[in-house]
Amino acid sequence: DVYAVDEFTLLLTEFNYDGNGPDTFFWAGASNRPGPQGFIVPDEHSKTNVLDRYFNKDFTLTLPDRKKITDIKWFAVYDLFTQSAFGDVYIPEEFEPPAVQTISSFSKKSHGVSSGALKVLDAKTLLIPEFT
Repeated sequence: DVYAVDEFTLLLTEFNYDGNGPDTFFWAGASNRPGPQGFIVPDEHSKTNVLDRYFNKDFTLTLPDRKKITDIKWFAVYDLFTQSAFGDVYIPEEFEPPAVQTISSFSKKSHGVSSGALKVLDAKTLLIPEFT
């Protein structure tokens, strides 16, 4: 499955790929369908190497050069040598990525713990301002 974490980041869950493509990358583009006119999306280690084997792996990918998910029409596992998409997902035109959510501050129960309003930045990040 592929999810949007924020406007720049995709979350892939239970991702599988056999690693047998000769020139295969995470690939995205703004054309109508996957093809050689796209661009490489760096892997979960920020590398742009040919993809290795993946088995039921969960990880995030960040689009390069501050590109946004709304700037692309599709994301694929694409082989440049065979010009084949081994798997792809299309981004709906009306897609709106998750936005920062503000929630309440810490309640002052004991030991002087307090904060400003917490912000959920993405699936893994909380911003806790004025934490004491």
